[in-house]
Amino acid sequence: MTSTRVHVPAPDLAAFEPGIVQDSRGVKLGGVGSGLYPAGRDGEYWMVTDRGPNGEPKVNGEKRRTFPVPEFAPAIVRVAVRHGTARIVRGIPLKKSDGTPITGLSNQSGHDEAPYTWDGLTTLPYDPNGLDTEDIVTDGHGGFWLVDEYSPSLLHVAGDGRVLTRYVPKGLGLTGAGYPVRETLPAIFAGRSPASCGWTCGPGGPPASGPTGWRTSPPSTRPPSRAT
Repeated sequence: MTSTRVHVPAPDLAAFEPGIVQDSRGVKLGGVGSGLYPAGRDGEYWMVTDRGPNGEPKVNGEKRRTFPVPEFAPAIVRVAVRHGTARIVRGIPLKKSDGTPITGLSNQSGHDEAPYTWDGLTTLPYDPNGLDTEDIVTDGHGGFWLVDEYSPSLLHVAGDGRVLTRYVPKGLGLTGAGYPVRETLPAIFAGRSPASCGWTCGPGGPPASGPTGWRTSPPSTRPPSRAT
C-alpha cells in the first residue's frame, strides 16, 4: 500500500471567510483536517477546521491563550483531490440559529482558558457559541455530526453550517448560546483531558457508541490546556 502527500491550499483567512474575518493579520488557513470524511464523490472529502489560529505566549510569567483572529468562524471544508493536487470546493462557516457566524473563542470562565488578544495583553469576551471542532461525519440527510473539545460536546449541524443542537455533559451549565444546547452526555466528560477527537457512528445516524477518544479524569480547579 502506498500513500501520497497532498497539500491543501492555504488562502488568507480574510479571503477564505470574506465578510467574517476583517483583519487576518496575514494568517492563512491552517488546522484543516482535524476531521476527514468521504464526501460521496470519488476524490472529494469533508474536512473541518479547529477553533482557528491561537497561541500560548508567556506574559508577565503567565501562559495565556491568544487569538490573533478572534472573529474567525470554525468551518466545514469540502476538498477535491485530483492527480495529487487538492483544491477547496466549498467552505461552510459554522453559524448560530439566526445565521450569524460563531467563533472559536473559549466558552465560559472557570471551565475554559481565558481568551486574549494576539499580544496576550487584553482579555477577550468569552463566547458561549465558541467551538473547537475536531472531527466530522455526515448524517446521511445533508447535514453533519461534529465533535468539539471545549465542553466537550457533540454537534448536529445543518448543511448550511447552522448548529441544530449541541449536546454537552450534564451539569455543564452553558448559557447564552445562540443555538439549542442539551445536557445529555455523562457529567464525567466535563472533567476529561483535552483528547476528545472521535466517536463511532451508525450508518446515517447519530453517534452510536458515544465518544471513543475521550479520557476522563477527576475535575480540576485548573482549566485544561488546549494547544490546538
